[in-house]
Amino acid sequence: MRFALRPLAALALLAAACGGSPPPPATDAHFHAIQRQEAVLDTRQGRALHGPCDEACPAAREGCAAAARICDIASSVDDTDARLRCEQAEERCRQYRSATERCECAP
Repeated sequence: MRFALRPLAALALLAAACGGSPPPPATDAHFHAIQRQEAVLDTRQGRALHGPCDEACPAAREGCAAAARICDIASSVDDTDARLRCEQAEERCRQYRSATERCECAP
């Protein structure tokens, strides 16, 4: 009997070590938070892509910070749409950074 409990105990330890339960499903609050960050990306887009360097650099930095926040939200929930929106935000950040390569932006 004592030996039969060892595999169960090992399985329980393994489950706990692997993070336990999956993330919760996304709620309206998660998507409202994502939408607020997408609005930041939208408002920074013109300056990041076409503005003079003194405007493009901060706009790209702020847009990429918004993209990171979207991905933080997406990684905290189990939702395909949230993950897709993270990927789209990351792509926009890459575009912003690419557009500011002409500038000497501070990190």
